[in-house]
Amino acid sequence: MNALVFATCDLTPEDWSDFAKAAGMPSDITGGEPIAPFVLVHARSPTGLDVETGFTIRSSVKTEFSNAPWEDIKTAFIQFAEPHSRVVHTTFFLTLDEQSKNDRRVVIVHKTHEYRTAADGREVDPSVPSKEEITKFVVWKRHRVPFEKACMTYCLLQADGGLDEEPYLQSVDREPTGMAVDRSHSSRHF
Repeated sequence: MNALVFATCDLTPEDWSDFAKAAGMPSDITGGEPIAPFVLVHARSPTGLDVETGFTIRSSVKTEFSNAPWEDIKTAFIQFAEPHSRVVHTTFFLTLDEQSKNDRRVVIVHKTHEYRTAADGREVDPSVPSKEEITKFVVWKRHRVPFEKACMTYCLLQADGGLDEEPYLQSVDREPTGMAVDRSHSSRHF
């Protein structure tokens, strides 16, 4: 599976190579050759989302996402990832911005879910029976991670339970789905 990497700044082959080599999966994880499981996205109507970009790009890329607000990137991710869900991760993506060139950090955005009570907003486990009304939220967590820590971070995001600690967490956005969840039956799965 590949992760989408949105460029919000123009990138040179050297910029991409620096990121891909440091953030890719090393041979001790792959059991063979290192890989860069990324698809570079720099156009609002991209092609080839099912093909890994790899460690190199042939020439500099001009991005169409320059100065794009968070909402545009999020919308593009949803539009691009869902139709390619067999080959592209749908629960996280990465963003390279102008700051990345200087601090060698990439933004990893993780899409997850939370369930909260309608009455007081407490987070709850939806599988535990209760008469309390709860609402499902889509949660977007943005982590600004050093290139060298990116692989471990996105691998842990894919694991059950995700990250135990979130040392690189920058922000969290919660969006109610409008879905009330019935927890009166313990056999229900979400």
